[in-house]
Amino acid sequence: MKILAAGDIHGGVPHVAYLTEIAVAQQVDLVIAVGDTGYKWRPEFIAALQALAEAIDGDVYWVDGNHDDHELIEALMGALGASYDAPIALWPDTAPNVLYVPRGCLFDLDGLSALGVGGAVSVDANARQDFVEYWPQEMITYSQLYRAESRGRVDVLFSHDVPAGTEPIERRLTIRNASERDHAARSNRQALHAIVETARPRLLVHGHYHHRYDGLHRCDDGYQTQVIGLGRDGQGADSWVIVDSDLWKR
Repeated sequence: MKILAAGDIHGGVPHVAYLTEIAVAQQVDLVIAVGDTGYKWRPEFIAALQALAEAIDGDVYWVDGNHDDHELIEALMGALGASYDAPIALWPDTAPNVLYVPRGCLFDLDGLSALGVGGAVSVDANARQDFVEYWPQEMITYSQLYRAESRGRVDVLFSHDVPAGTEPIERRLTIRNASERDHAARSNRQALHAIVETARPRLLVHGHYHHRYDGLHRCDDGYQTQVIGLGRDGQGADSWVIVDSDLWKR
């Protein structure tokens, strides 16, 4: 299975059109967006994602980021009576192939065990309007942490944030650590580090920092996970990567 992992889309319909061209040209089987996907989730954006799924005759999965409307996500999950144990189409009538991956959800991709863990911290939250541009649910909670840890070992982890200790990006992030929001961001990365300690993925793909790089995360006992950080909409080839599922199965 060929998977196109996409960095922050930010609800951009033109960027979805760009990703559709890439996905069709690369003959991918599935697309997964690693957070800050829809932001306000406008109908035309949802329709564009469904069109992308139809173009590849597959599905579009997405984890949430800090800039996704968490009030809307929670309301839709509640209305559908959805669990957190499987990807779910939040708009089943209009976008049946656009599937939300709840935090701590374990799912199978043609024999590749995958774990989704959305969430991150907006370091500029103080300048954003609550429940319009910022949602307090953006940070990984203890219950979500425990849910993810309970899944055991996986092949691949798709997250929005990056686990603490990942190089080389850790050196860029520790320069800050001055404000209360920076400390909250560090706590979120520590939560992901704890999840990786249990999940032991061979590969982790994330977004959030709008920076394309290849890195490495080491667990406390030396276990290593390959890490790919992706860029955002408007950054061209830096905003996506092709993942071959056969290369990452145990």
